[in-house]
Amino acid sequence: MSDDKRNDTAAADRERVLALDAERYAAFLGSDVGRLDQLLDDRLGYGHSNTLRDTKAALLDKLASGSLRYSRLDHGVLDVTVANADTVLVHGTMNASAVSAGTALELDSVTLSVWVRADARAGADWRLLAFQPTPRPKV
Repeated sequence: MSDDKRNDTAAADRERVLALDAERYAAFLGSDVGRLDQLLDDRLGYGHSNTLRDTKAALLDKLASGSLRYSRLDHGVLDVTVANADTVLVHGTMNASAVSAGTALELDSVTLSVWVRADARAGADWRLLAFQPTPRPKV
């Protein structure tokens, strides 16, 4: 593959992943479990700022039951790395108001999202494999 073709492919992958990442945040805000089921990889490791970690099934259950819900969810992109043809890293920010297990939370974090192709076929869509927020220090 020529360098121009490789760069075009990487740019297209970057834009697709950013669009899906925005959809993911919107789906979290709307507790859209159906859409999240499509966006999240079955092997998902979803970290929380309190150091707990959820599987895909556990996370979707929390959203479906209302145990976890967001009333505000703002996100930004700091950097995108197309690591290879099947992996894209999105470093970003997340500022949110949420309720988790009855406790109100105000979240201000930097984040790392790892997106992988749903399967190895070229043109296959992307799924979120891992997410980890790091709380920003309070000043």
